[in-house]
Amino acid sequence: MRKLLELGESMMVTFVAAGLDIRRDLSDSVPSVDATAWHQDEALYERAKTEFGLQENFLQLLHASKEEDIRALAGLFTPGTGRTLLTLELLEATLEAYSPSHPALPLPAELTWETLGFDVCDINGFFSFLAMDVRGSDRKQLFREDQLLDAFALSEVANIRVPAHRPFVIVKLKRLLPRES
Repeated sequence: MRKLLELGESMMVTFVAAGLDIRRDLSDSVPSVDATAWHQDEALYERAKTEFGLQENFLQLLHASKEEDIRALAGLFTPGTGRTLLTLELLEATLEAYSPSHPALPLPAELTWETLGFDVCDINGFFSFLAMDVRGSDRKQLFREDQLLDAFALSEVANIRVPAHRPFVIVKLKRLLPRES
């Protein structure tokens, strides 16, 4: 007889902001960590690096070590601009294990972020397993919070099916809800 492990509400996981990215609005795309599935706004990304002095971190995401830098960057995002500021969040333990010297971003409390869902992707370039055309994976939508166990299970499948991109991890994808100007 199999015993089921009840995790449900007792399962506590903490996601922390590993970096920021700038994408075009979703109009005809499905939300994804993968920039090949949901395209980056490269011009604004470069502007953010230059104008605000932001650097890319080891994950090839924008890194801001001060809240005021994130506030300034967030000021570029108003309704109707056709751009989206994202935060990509990893499990706190994953970020600490993968790069102990890389601190989580200090997201200002007054900014409002909408959780889009959870993606399964490789940590070395954020190629989404959900966006890959891999036999045995027909899911294309992000996981909801109540489906986190399914996301963890799929990350194990991804590690087996696409060993060239492992390790696959769970990434919480959130977008900034712009303030009216």
